[in-house]
Amino acid sequence: MMSYIRIRDSFWLGFIITMSIVAAGCGGNESTIGSDPKTPASKPPPISDKPKIIAYGDSLTSGFGLDSWEKSYPALLQKRLDAAGFDFQVLNYGFPGDTSERGLARLYLATGIVNDKIFVIELGANDIMKGVPADEIRRNLSEMIKRLKDKGIEVILCGFKAPETAGTDYQVQIDSMYRDLASTFELTFIPDFMEGVSGNADLMQPDGIHPNESGVRIIEERVSAALVPLLEKYVPKKN
Repeated sequence: MMSYIRIRDSFWLGFIITMSIVAAGCGGNESTIGSDPKTPASKPPPISDKPKIIAYGDSLTSGFGLDSWEKSYPALLQKRLDAAGFDFQVLNYGFPGDTSERGLARLYLATGIVNDKIFVIELGANDIMKGVPADEIRRNLSEMIKRLKDKGIEVILCGFKAPETAGTDYQVQIDSMYRDLASTFELTFIPDFMEGVSGNADLMQPDGIHPNESGVRIIEERVSAALVPLLEKYVPKKN
């Protein structure tokens, strides 16, 4: 097992990569990421001993294109849980450009942290953009879910809709793939992570791929609605 120091280093490395690289697919464009270089950027708090919620995904999770990590959906989720009295730490493990295959390959970085309780898996958007067969996406996500459940970790699965340009058959295959995974593993399921956001210019960044601050707030509300019942069921609020 990796040491605590190595896990923390991996987390910060992931954050640096998330906020700076130009990645394929949902990686976005570096020119859309910005902050005033004269203003020191704040950093996420260090990893604590609290039970963990891991937001695991690609640039849609990392907050790519936003000018602060505090505007990403995991950061907004942390604020909501704190206000509601849930004593959990939300960690952002979103990597720009990640496919389901790459997400599976780096899973060990997140499962090496002590006290993982819940994973919110948001992966597949980049696969869909590349036309990766639904069966291949399913294999990667299925293996990921198996490994997490073997460790006693709860999973929330976030699905995506394939665009019309991908064809009706592919749309049906992708939708069925996510739904079948959720049913097979008895997971809490969000059928469309970007529902009501994707395609709405008022909620999207100029690249048409990533949500802006308003879009992120809608996504966070959707995730929290799926998450809170799990927290209430398995871990009581702190007094």
